[in-house]
Amino acid sequence: MSPTPPPAPEAALAAMLAALGPEPAPSESVPAAAAGGRVLAAPVQAERDQPPFDRVMMDGVAVQASAVRAGQRRFRLAGVAAAGHPAPPLESAQDAIESMTGAMVPQGADCIIPVEELTRAGASVHLGDAAVAAAVSGLNIHPRGSDCREGALVLTAPRRL
Repeated sequence: MSPTPPPAPEAALAAMLAALGPEPAPSESVPAAAAGGRVLAAPVQAERDQPPFDRVMMDGVAVQASAVRAGQRRFRLAGVAAAGHPAPPLESAQDAIESMTGAMVPQGADCIIPVEELTRAGASVHLGDAAVAAAVSGLNIHPRGSDCREGALVLTAPRRL
């Protein structure tokens, strides 16, 4: 008697697929730290804008670019915008808000002058020539949603993580 030949590859694949059944394996939620090597079952969308607010990109002062362009070089320090805290509003074009990297851009400000481009004197700052020349709306500001917008597709499925 001769041995039975093994099934053809197509027949073996058909047998395996039949054993799995018509339904895909159930999905489960796991913490991100445990997801490595798993297959993403559904697409992932951004839950919020990133960054979620206009963000200061470097330490300095928040001012109105139009005030600088109009010739103003000395500003009264009217508050501090620290990362992780709400920023006080810029209430006057003659004011500046000391702003730290990662902080929210104060409402009313549209330009961040780097700390290297100013001189502090008590409760005011004086802008140097380079700061005056560079002052434009949006300077050193990472705009809200510029990395991705709420609802944007971040990861497609299926994808091995």
